[in-house]
Amino acid sequence: MSANDQQQLQNLVFSAELNVENENLEQLGPIIKTIYDTDRQETFLEQLAMFVRKKEGEIERMCNSNYQEFIQSVDQLLKVRQGTVNLKNKIIDLNYDVQNSGKKVASKKKELIQTRRIQKNIDEAVETLQLCLHVLDMANRVNHLVEERKYYSALRTLEELRTVHLRKAIQYEFAKHLQESIPVMQHDVKNAVTKEMKEWLFKVRQVSGEVGKIAMEQMKLRQERWKLKVAQNPDLRSVPVSSPIEMVMNEENEFNIVNNDQVHIDFKPLYQCLHIYEELGKRNEFKSNYEEDRRSQANLVLSQSFTLREGNEKGFESFLQDIVGFFVVEYVIVHSTQNFRSQTEVDNLWDSVIAKVVKIITESLDECHDPKLFLQIKFSLFTFIQTLEDYGYNVHAFTDLILTVFQRYSDMLKQRFLEDFLQTLLYDDYMPMPISSPAEYEAVVDACWFKEDHRISQGYPRTLPFSQAYPSCCLDIKKFVDQYYTFAEGDSRQFSTVDDIAKQTLDNLLIEHVNGVLTSKLESQNMSQIVQIIINLEYFHDACGELEKLLKTKRSSHRGGQIKLKAAEEFRETSKKAEKRIFELVNSKIDDFLELADYDWVPNSVQVHPSFFLHDMVNYLTAVISSTLYNLPMSIKIFIYFNALSHLASSLCNLILSPSVKKINANGVANLEVDVTFLEHFARKLEDPNIADAFLELRQIVTLLQSDNVEEYLDPSTRNRKYSLLKPTDVINLFDKWQDQPLLAMQPEERVKKRAMESVNERISTLSTMVKRTDCVSSNTKGEVLISRLYRQDLKRSVADIFRIQVISNTDVRSPIITLGSTSFFHVRHDNLYIVAVTKCNANAALVFEFCYRLVNIGKAYFGKFDEEAVKNNFVLIYELLDEVLDFGYPQNSETETLKMYITTESVKSQRAVKEDSSKITIQATGATSWRRSDIKYRKNEAFIDVIESVNLLMSTKGTTLRADVSGQIMMRAYLSGTPECKFGLNDKLLLEKDTSHRGLSQKRTNAVEIDDCQFHQCVKLGKFDSDRTISFVPPDGEFELMRYRTTENVNLPFRVHPVVNEIGKSRVEYRVTVKANFSPKLIANNVVIRIPTPLNTANINIHVDAGKARYVPAENSIVWKLSRFQGQSEETLSGEAELSSMTVKKAWSRPPISMDFQVLMFTSSGLMVRFLKVFEKSNYTSVKWVRYMTKAGSYQIRF
Repeated sequence: MSANDQQQLQNLVFSAELNVENENLEQLGPIIKTIYDTDRQETFLEQLAMFVRKKEGEIERMCNSNYQEFIQSVDQLLKVRQGTVNLKNKIIDLNYDVQNSGKKVASKKKELIQTRRIQKNIDEAVETLQLCLHVLDMANRVNHLVEERKYYSALRTLEELRTVHLRKAIQYEFAKHLQESIPVMQHDVKNAVTKEMKEWLFKVRQVSGEVGKIAMEQMKLRQERWKLKVAQNPDLRSVPVSSPIEMVMNEENEFNIVNNDQVHIDFKPLYQCLHIYEELGKRNEFKSNYEEDRRSQANLVLSQSFTLREGNEKGFESFLQDIVGFFVVEYVIVHSTQNFRSQTEVDNLWDSVIAKVVKIITESLDECHDPKLFLQIKFSLFTFIQTLEDYGYNVHAFTDLILTVFQRYSDMLKQRFLEDFLQTLLYDDYMPMPISSPAEYEAVVDACWFKEDHRISQGYPRTLPFSQAYPSCCLDIKKFVDQYYTFAEGDSRQFSTVDDIAKQTLDNLLIEHVNGVLTSKLESQNMSQIVQIIINLEYFHDACGELEKLLKTKRSSHRGGQIKLKAAEEFRETSKKAEKRIFELVNSKIDDFLELADYDWVPNSVQVHPSFFLHDMVNYLTAVISSTLYNLPMSIKIFIYFNALSHLASSLCNLILSPSVKKINANGVANLEVDVTFLEHFARKLEDPNIADAFLELRQIVTLLQSDNVEEYLDPSTRNRKYSLLKPTDVINLFDKWQDQPLLAMQPEERVKKRAMESVNERISTLSTMVKRTDCVSSNTKGEVLISRLYRQDLKRSVADIFRIQVISNTDVRSPIITLGSTSFFHVRHDNLYIVAVTKCNANAALVFEFCYRLVNIGKAYFGKFDEEAVKNNFVLIYELLDEVLDFGYPQNSETETLKMYITTESVKSQRAVKEDSSKITIQATGATSWRRSDIKYRKNEAFIDVIESVNLLMSTKGTTLRADVSGQIMMRAYLSGTPECKFGLNDKLLLEKDTSHRGLSQKRTNAVEIDDCQFHQCVKLGKFDSDRTISFVPPDGEFELMRYRTTENVNLPFRVHPVVNEIGKSRVEYRVTVKANFSPKLIANNVVIRIPTPLNTANINIHVDAGKARYVPAENSIVWKLSRFQGQSEETLSGEAELSSMTVKKAWSRPPISMDFQVLMFTSSGLMVRFLKVFEKSNYTSVKWVRYMTKAGSYQIRF
């Protein structure tokens, strides 16, 4: 065994000694393994035996050293054992002695225990009897407490009995029975307190009217106190009672409405009942019962009947007082309890009551026709509203009622005013009003805002220009305004609405009643009456300005801006109608004089004196102007003169130009010249010498016929200087009638003149056959007419003179549009020319001016410049251009490049030309179509027509149609070869009437459509349309808009919407919207979208629809209901509820209208249909025609 192995074994033994408890011999394994690996087992065993002998020797040495001590310990243990045995014997003896003594004590103990057990049983019996008696006593005391109305004490006793005392006696039968009876006894307590509560409610119902009366009286006192403060400080006028400012400035009022000298309401029964129910855990039951009882009482109040038929408002006031008293009590309960009566519940009750209250009041007002009673009702109603508002109730629902009452009162005032006004007119003498004293004069001045006029004599008696009806009417109007604002007094929040209604009502009163009645009087034949009406109208016009000032002073102080009454313009228009009526009467008289005229146009001699009827007519005009028309302004007199003499001149012109006059000679013209000279002399003596220009055309006719050189008419400069008013067609007419005698019998100079006339006729024949009349006038700045064209028969040649007098000679005129009666003058000034368009239709002013400026551009393109010289030098060419750009007054082609394609004449100065040269000028370039080439070819010839209509609707909340019209367009796609002519007809009203008249039908067609306005593409031949309503045209290639039209009559609405929207308090809004399709069930509407507005504070929406899909769009504040298809004659409904957030909305929901969008194929709202479509082309090819209809929504809105 190596030294190393010996060392490891030594270490192992040492380690084992230290860790014997853990038997840590893990190191032995490697050593043994090493011994076996080296094959030294024998050596290891020998060494191990030596190690064991060594350790045994060590142990023996250790035992030998401690042996004596061990022997001594054993001896001591033996002695202790003997003592223990002795002690045990003594204990046994002692235990025997103790056992003998304890037997006596145990017997005494048993006797004591038995005695104590008997005593305990007796004590328990006594205690139990006392407990039972106490329980019975408490049960009996509950009934006494209920009888004494000490309900809470009774409940506490029952609770104590149940939770404390009965538990101790629960083992007894009577206790169990009593415990089962406790709920019954609690129910008895509840019934008793409920009965007392019912009695209290009945008493409250009896005194509610008195409470309401006191509350309204207190509000009246506050109103009176506030009126005094407003009188001291007018700036407070817009501040209402119950506002923060009023509450701060008004005196504090500690008056208790429910506890005072007149009425006393003890709320103890309510509070006690609430307390008892709360103790019973049935608070919600009591709240429900109370709400039901109060709702029943509210219905009982609403069931009261009263009438205003006999002018008795006591029932009405009693009704209002009951309502106020009812909700004042509710207010007190809400603010004197906690978690019982919430403000929301009271508001819901109020919302359910308010609609019925409004309905009852509205129905009762139908029986009232007395304005004074209406005024009392308004004040009572206003106090009622302010009282409830002071207690925090929402009274916005009464706003419409107040406005309805206001409107009814206004209507009664207007009716009374009309009756008084008609009565005044009945006794009016239509003469200037005489004034006999200063007091009477001051009364008139105060009544009608009359201002001193220096033309009126200052002494007495004096005469005022107007008749007695004017100051009487002004006095009634002032009274009307005062009564109006007296009715509106107090409610400053309605000032803006009241001001607007006041202005509108006064406007309607002046327009419909005053102006309307005066207008109806214009049918009179009495000229002096019409003159007085004109004067009265002038004063009424001036009074409108004073009334505007009056309204401005009456209205709310915080509102600014101007007030403009439309009646002023209406009075002005009626005054013009009256002037026109005077013109008609004067002209009628002139026509009577003209009937006496017996002109001989081929007399044998010349008369020296003018015709006798002219003397009578001049005397008549002089007498009328100086007497009947004396009070009229000089400007009107001058215009009457001008109109009358213009009418006379026109009649004389028509007389000589009449087809009935076949011949005229020099003597006839000389006689006419005598009459014209007489009339010119009379006109020059008048105030305005320009009146003589009315006979200018007659003078030019006489001058031309008496001229020795009639060919000078062909010279543009001479013609424009001497014969500017003579039209070529009239000259031809006059020259044709100039036949004194056969040509061979004439004198040489007469023969030369006749031949000259024939030559002139021949030269201007091409012009005379072009157009008879025009409504386009061109004149220079001096008023000389250079070019004139009348396209319609509703205007006369003298229209140019009216423009010269009213515009050119009047330096005050600045407007480019002047309307005289029913005639409108649109003028444009360019260089030294006036281009004037005249019409009696309601033309589009912008388009008229655009056309005038285009004429100027055409003139510049042809002549280089467009001035007086250019017009005079290009007379014939300008007439040709006018004929091309206008057709029957309709603008046709104003494109310069297109015109130059077939009017190729250069800008040259007009000279005398022979007939051959004149024939080169083309009047009409037939077949020239700038919008289409002639070489177009298609394999398949097709024409598509789409009739597309946009229907516009605005429906009121009451279901009446405020606006319904259709804007339509006819789109065409033409894929046709060559240069085809298309024709198609529509079932518009004029076409059907014409067809009926041609066919002799007596029945009226029911499918007629009246087209109010239409516009055509330039390819349409308007002459054909005006003659037989057939649309004839050469279509452009491709797609274009053929026609645009508008109708307002008999609009067939594709959809009807019936919305029912109710605001339930401030918390939610209920919707029920029904949409019905009015078109045929065979048709279907596509892409139908209905947008239903919601309040701004909408939090959530629950929606149910019969068809389609609906969702709430917060960004639009609306419910969007989409239906992809909508069958005709079907009906769909949307119902839902919008939950509102609790945010305070100061401004009431304005309720924007419901809007719709849709498309309905093969349907037209106007009823317009294409009756036929024909295509004509020289190659006679076959074409395919398609027609399609579609109606879509324009502005389709329904108010709710």
